[in-house]
Amino acid sequence: MPLDVAPVSWFPANREATGNGAGRQSVDFSVSGCLGQSENRVTNIPSGTELARPFVPATDLDLSKRFYVKLGFEKVLDGEVVIFRIGASGFILTRFDQAENFMMQLMVDDLDAWWARIKALDLRNEFGVPEPKPPVMQPWGLRVAYVVDPSGVLWHVAQRRPDAPQDS
Repeated sequence: MPLDVAPVSWFPANREATGNGAGRQSVDFSVSGCLGQSENRVTNIPSGTELARPFVPATDLDLSKRFYVKLGFEKVLDGEVVIFRIGASGFILTRFDQAENFMMQLMVDDLDAWWARIKALDLRNEFGVPEPKPPVMQPWGLRVAYVVDPSGVLWHVAQRRPDAPQDS
């Protein structure tokens, strides 16, 4: 049975056509103001359950899967790619032959508890990764611990600041 749904406009109402052919349109998504202000949000697009999940490279997929499970991520799909979830976020682990300069950030409510868990896991001996670095206050205002996965992905495990909306 077909659904009777009103059409949705995916673009701003003030779009203008360019002179380079019929049907082509130029859309202005520019915003002004400071970060954190409502002007920085595009509000005329469908919203509600969107989820952005980065693809994280794994040079040894099986070893990386074991690493993330041990670290506390929930494996929700295991196949050609592996989807991991933690809290409301997650990522897709995928085979890739290099992971140079790839970084992820995990915002946590209790960095000290996470650090105690990370230390207790003995990741260096089990997975051959560099020794995790303990939490330190960084010049940009976040307290961060560092963990490197078996492929060289650097994780910034950071203490969430309750008064900083960008940390949520």
